Amino acid sequence: MRSNKEIQRAAALAAADGARDRVSTLKVNGASGEALRAAEKAEHAAWSRYRDSS
Repeated sequence: MRSNKEIQRAAALAAADGARDRVSTLKVNGASGEALRAAEKAEHAAWSRYRDSS
């Protein structure tokens, strides 16, 4: 059985990966400006949470 910490780390990784996919999708679709900056900020925060969960 997985510990609570392992579950939280897996969830943080999934969130960070999803945020990265969102930024990539926005870039492919030619997004710029505020929407892209907000997505990049969210991606950065998600990866920070993932790193902090270890």
